[in-house]
Amino acid sequence: MELSQRLNFELPEEPATPPASNTIGRVAQLIEDITGIDAETVTADSTRASLGIDSLSMIEIIVRAEDTFNVRIDDEAAENFVTVDDIVTYLAENA
Repeated sequence: MELSQRLNFELPEEPATPPASNTIGRVAQLIEDITGIDAETVTADSTRASLGIDSLSMIEIIVRAEDTFNVRIDDEAAENFVTVDDIVTYLAENA
């Protein structure tokens, strides 16, 4: 018998969080940490231009994403990132 059953206590089930929404939150937080842009303003449709992210900051975002998600982002893939969703999709498919 499990401890929770012996104590007559049920632990609440954790809500299932879709991986993409969790990933976008983590990417948004990386963007905030690097650029100072509020993570709450970052959406899947946000672009580098709409967020005002310069090339150097974008490189740092990619490097940090590689470290955070333990994935290698090749130069060709990085050059094709237009929206935050492009980054999230790449990370989800390659993690």
